[in-house]
Amino acid sequence: MNERENALFHDSLARCAAEPGFLPRFGEFFLAAPDVVEMFRDFDSERRMRVLKSSLHLMVATSDGNLEGRARLVRVAAGHRTRGITIRPEHYDHWLECLIRTVQEFDPKFSAEVEKAWRGRMQGGIALMKSFCEGDVNPGGPGAA
Repeated sequence: MNERENALFHDSLARCAAEPGFLPRFGEFFLAAPDVVEMFRDFDSERRMRVLKSSLHLMVATSDGNLEGRARLVRVAAGHRTRGITIRPEHYDHWLECLIRTVQEFDPKFSAEVEKAWRGRMQGGIALMKSFCEGDVNPGGPGAA
């Protein structure tokens, strides 16, 4: 990702994060899928929001090259498997599409370039999470530093 895309992403993230309705709306979009609702059936609304917020923070930290954030993301992915939580690769695609839809709604400067920046920033973390779904459980996998 080049410097301009990085700046576009972080500026958009700041605008979205400043909006109190951003995370709840992201949750509405994400939880609209019946199989996602099923995954979160035992979570109260507060816990669902914490998980969603954490997922976004970990993806951003990972995309920023934060090794601690990446290590936490690996632990989360491995934890899904050890706890028997079935998450398919398309769930991460759904997560990303819901995120992009929410950014489009909340960022008044949303554009094709901003969307590209968001997609580019989330790509590494999503690839990492998908690798755990697909059985390639290699902590040094996609995007490893």
